[in-house]
Amino acid sequence: MQKFDHVIIFQIIAKRLQDGCSQLKDIIPSTPTVPSSQKKDISQSLSHLNLKSTTQHQQCLQSAFESLRDTHKLNLIKLATIPGRFSLDAARKIVKYRKRDLAILQYDLHDLHYLGLLDIKRENASNQFSDKVAIYSIPHTLRAFVIALVKSKGGDDLKAFYKAQNRFIQFFGKKLRNICKLLQTDLGSALSQLRQDLDNYLGFLEILKGAEDFRPSENLWWVVLASELMLSAKDGQEFYRHMADGAKQRDDKHAFADLRCYEILHRKDLGHDPEELLQQLKEVQDILSTKIDSSGDVRSKQYSLASCYCLRGELLTQTSKASEAVQWLQQAVSLRKQLLGEEHFLVARTLYALGVSMKMKASMTINADSEKLMAK
Repeated sequence: MQKFDHVIIFQIIAKRLQDGCSQLKDIIPSTPTVPSSQKKDISQSLSHLNLKSTTQHQQCLQSAFESLRDTHKLNLIKLATIPGRFSLDAARKIVKYRKRDLAILQYDLHDLHYLGLLDIKRENASNQFSDKVAIYSIPHTLRAFVIALVKSKGGDDLKAFYKAQNRFIQFFGKKLRNICKLLQTDLGSALSQLRQDLDNYLGFLEILKGAEDFRPSENLWWVVLASELMLSAKDGQEFYRHMADGAKQRDDKHAFADLRCYEILHRKDLGHDPEELLQQLKEVQDILSTKIDSSGDVRSKQYSLASCYCLRGELLTQTSKASEAVQWLQQAVSLRKQLLGEEHFLVARTLYALGVSMKMKASMTINADSEKLMAK
């Protein structure tokens, strides 16, 4: 197969082909990157290739992928860990090039773009004194193909993929944590940054969901905030349920209890019976209370207990047990102020829940007094 055919296959099939499409030439008119003068030649080439089945598509993609230079192939495998857009700096850290080799990486990325494997857009830089910057992305169909191929083959390519995935987690995890911190001081800027790399942050959460070495700690707050910003209540429940099940299989009781607490929180938001949820939460609280006496990591367990106390208070408020709810929420406020500081968003959220419970308690007290007066 000639190089020209490789370009055609990746340009038309990898970028635009949807599963089940049998009329490839129908895609050509909607392909903006192909000049009209070349459409006839491309159509004839596709007809000559006679690509009518998913199996043939896969064989052609695999043939073209295997014919790449080793450097381009390895870079493509590593970049396939990124589900969304990425900058040159992000590519450098995930592909693991040295700063002094940045120009080499840039040339490699442009080679991949020439082969139809990479999209490049020019956007205004955040610094008004800088020129436009290149933003890269891999077409979703091609990315899925590369990942499936690498996982099916295994070997050194798969090892390189997982190492790059760990660097992806570190790079975008750090960015996401900084955005969550910024949310407390500059909501507009934080949400703008979140939207720019939303696909990558969702990808980060998806990888985190299946991570076997994930351990909750007092820094879990930013993962909680990120999941609330990007996931629906249903997806959030599934996110924490999956991680809690993994922790249970590892016999990590603290992790299970902590993650189970947030699963119950999302079940509350979905409208599940609060009495039933209180029973489930009791199991979580019992685990955390027991572990706190037998573990040296007291601060982390206190952070988890604060989340548990807050959720219990909110559920008790829903069941009109305001007096008991106030007691639990006051403990949650005290712990969170001690651990996170008075200006943390979780402290503000707990204070709001406490205010709601105190208002209900006051209202119930007034109603009870009124009934006594009426009885007299």
